[in-house]
Amino acid sequence: MTSEIAAAEAPPGMHTFTLTDADGVDHVYYVQAHPAARGQTIMWRLMAMGSEPLVAFMGAFLDDGVDASVSAAEMAQAGRALRDTILQQAPAELIREILQHTLRDSKGIGLAGAKGDLAFHNAYTRNYWEMLQAVGEVVKYNRFFPQLDGLMEKVTARVAAMQAKKQAVEPSPPSSPSGTPDDSTTGSGTLPSPA
Repeated sequence: MTSEIAAAEAPPGMHTFTLTDADGVDHVYYVQAHPAARGQTIMWRLMAMGSEPLVAFMGAFLDDGVDASVSAAEMAQAGRALRDTILQQAPAELIREILQHTLRDSKGIGLAGAKGDLAFHNAYTRNYWEMLQAVGEVVKYNRFFPQLDGLMEKVTARVAAMQAKKQAVEPSPPSSPSGTPDDSTTGSGTLPSPA
């Protein structure tokens, strides 16, 4: 793919999205799917990076046989393990490989060589949040984590069910006959006048 494709002339079939940079400026992205031979290498690297800590982090939400009352400390520990794995195994060259078939404002930010280096540098210096969003969008589009969308839906549904169950168990404040909370239990009542 060339880096000279203008936004208005992007070929059909390319995935398009817009992100806003740290200065509030919008940038148009065009992504061409990675060829299978190259894409599967990226898929295996990403899956290997996150598989163990991701399973530990999400396991309690997906298996009905596991106690759903995982403590905040256990969740934090699993989250730290995932973070540490990503920090140790996500080298800068992997980010460039993921973005290899991506244009940002018609510039090839993942291209090898001086031209790609300059485009990447100009795009993401002091603008790392946009870079992370772009990588996430490209990973999602290329389906480098197969079935992740379905997995996230299951996690979201499980969390919602746990929250609903918790709310059903917790008593709500007593209500007055009008249906509003009773002032005597909420502390928002008025003080009696001195007698």
